[in-house]
Amino acid sequence: MIFNVKSKNTYLPILNFLMQQGFIPRQDIKRINHVIATEEVEVEDLLFEYISRDKLLLAKALFHNDKFGSIDLLEVEDQIDYESLGLISREEMLDSRSMIIYKTDGYLAVAMDDPTNKEIVKYIEKTTETRIRERFVTLFSDIREIISQDRLMSRYMFDQGILPPEDYKKIKSLFGSKITELEEVLLRYVSREVLLQIKAVINSGRYDNIDLFEIRDGLKEESVGLLSKEQMLEHRVMVLYENEGELAIAMDDPSDNSIVRFVERTTGCKVKNRYVTLYNDIGIIIQYMSDRIRKKEEASRKEQKAGESQEELSPESVEEEAGTVFEEPPQYDVLDLSTFTLGGDASAGGVRPLIETIIKQALVRSASDIHIEPTRDKFMKVRYRIDGILTQDYVIDDLLAGIKERDIHDKVVSIVKVLSGESGKNMRLDVSNKPQDGRIYIRSVNLDLRIAILPSVLGESVVIRVLQRESRDLSLDKLGFEKKTYQRFKSIIEMPYGMILISGPTGSGKSTTQYAAIKLLNSPGKKILTAEDPVEYSISGATQVQINPAADFTFDIALRAFVRNDPDIIMVGEIRDVVTASMAMESALTGHMVLTSIHANDAVSTLFRLKDMGVDPRLITATCIGTMGQRLVRRNCSHCGVPFAFSSKLHEEMEQHGVPFDPKNLLKGTGCPKCYYTGYHGRIGVFELLAMTYDVRELFLQEASADRILEKAREDQNMRTLLEDALAKVAEGITTEEEVWRVILLERAKKIVREQEIGSTN
Repeated sequence: MIFNVKSKNTYLPILNFLMQQGFIPRQDIKRINHVIATEEVEVEDLLFEYISRDKLLLAKALFHNDKFGSIDLLEVEDQIDYESLGLISREEMLDSRSMIIYKTDGYLAVAMDDPTNKEIVKYIEKTTETRIRERFVTLFSDIREIISQDRLMSRYMFDQGILPPEDYKKIKSLFGSKITELEEVLLRYVSREVLLQIKAVINSGRYDNIDLFEIRDGLKEESVGLLSKEQMLEHRVMVLYENEGELAIAMDDPSDNSIVRFVERTTGCKVKNRYVTLYNDIGIIIQYMSDRIRKKEEASRKEQKAGESQEELSPESVEEEAGTVFEEPPQYDVLDLSTFTLGGDASAGGVRPLIETIIKQALVRSASDIHIEPTRDKFMKVRYRIDGILTQDYVIDDLLAGIKERDIHDKVVSIVKVLSGESGKNMRLDVSNKPQDGRIYIRSVNLDLRIAILPSVLGESVVIRVLQRESRDLSLDKLGFEKKTYQRFKSIIEMPYGMILISGPTGSGKSTTQYAAIKLLNSPGKKILTAEDPVEYSISGATQVQINPAADFTFDIALRAFVRNDPDIIMVGEIRDVVTASMAMESALTGHMVLTSIHANDAVSTLFRLKDMGVDPRLITATCIGTMGQRLVRRNCSHCGVPFAFSSKLHEEMEQHGVPFDPKNLLKGTGCPKCYYTGYHGRIGVFELLAMTYDVRELFLQEASADRILEKAREDQNMRTLLEDALAKVAEGITTEEEVWRVILLERAKKIVREQEIGSTN
């Protein structure tokens, strides 16, 4: 860049003005000057410890005698012309501490940290070939926030139609809050590859993107080790390689020159190339490199021991050796396939053992789904969905890296189709341009694999849903219920008849809760019938029916048959249409207990979802005895969870919602071999329960709003919302702040509005 504006150069003249005008006391100005003189600091961030942002913006305007006028960028964000904003790059905006607000009639309006800086004015005019007509004084922190990657990526995805308008509005509430990594949220809408491309686009295409997973085996420990783990995570940067004093680095934000300067100052090398990458990948690869170093050290120790004489070690040496042994986690062991086989002919060029290994690793890591995807080079990529998050696996990646057959993916798909046929559900080998569904059942371990094959431009994509049929671990009291919610839910499901609906999006644990409830109710004196698609768990003593729409055997047809088979309890996997809903309610009316699920946001909106389907509200209130909304959040790893200082925003939310907490009990997993360096292991439910009381029934029939019904339920039932239950689990050290906002994100804005309305009525 042709300029490098220092924050102290901008603010030193203003400090005396702040003192003279009484904005900041003299003694505080002395402290500020001392910090500026002794530390590398952004002065504006330092000033926020002594003065609010509103007052600082006012003071800057007064300092310039209102010559330029001031502008609060966060208040006028919706009026910013993003097309004009992109006339200069993010790197130029950050270095010049300026940004273009809009362009009109051939002139620019610009917001500047220092509107008197003529050098920057000339640079912007020369770069854009447009004159600046209006200059506004603003805060540099606001410029950083408006042009942050989070905001620009979200805006780009919204403009491209990737983010629905309602989701974009809710995501905006997280901007600048630091309560979660927005990157994780955006990955719910696009793949890692697409998000990498988007990050490159919003940085004006100046930097190539790089997938750290693809190059990890080529990274050298000595290059990566030029920065400490703490420095890499704090500054979101990693050294890729060093050559004769020149570096290539991967950065979460490649436009941030302050980080480049930090790397150069710390390493004593010059940064030649910089690449954009995903922040989460940096943390994962750091742990991967650490693990690789440990493996080498372990191998070296073993070699050294093998070469040593068989002399008996002294007690001191034994103690030293014992303290340095690295405990290798089971999931990194070489997988023993001798006790696990898919059966059939295993001579298909080594492909069947490869598939066995992929499935075995899914079991080792408790994955719910296996994604086998084609790549442009005719090889393949394997990913697992673990605890709701799609991730790659080092063991499988290393295995695939050693395979040289370019058509390996096609062979794997063919064997999967053959195996599906061996299990009784044929998939056509000669069809590759249509979706196909299949099933592989492994009797020896009672494992059910549901196969979905989808044609794509690169080849057929395979998704394998892993269903472990045994339900021995399904216990209602271990799902994560708060004590009072558990007792209320248990009392509802133990009623002699009625309908209970469990709501939530796909993957929120609805089926698990249904099975756990059925297991609790199961007894020799009860006839239990279930209609499922698919049958995920085996329940001893229950008659489970597999729905088959292709054979015209649907949920409503199954329900008609059920009522003629004298059941006490009926479980319907999911209500998808008004016919099934009406049949389920009629079953409840005739003296049966019906347990089912439905796609709805929360407990209250479940009632309105049924109404929108076309079900008579009187039938809903006559049969429904309770609705429950739920989600799943990842648990902190019990091996590496440590006390962690979450944001002040979390504390505010807890206080607002009346959730007691001790900061010492707030934990976060740091990452260890046991959890594959994710910091999480397993998931736990988050619940809200609405009982159909007389008052709730009357409000619903009177067409009261969902907010009014929620208000009444909170008054009479002391109902705990999804957000409150999630916050309580953070307070107990079970999960993290990031998980709460990742999972509850799309409901958060609505919940806050409801809480505000309830507060105003009280």
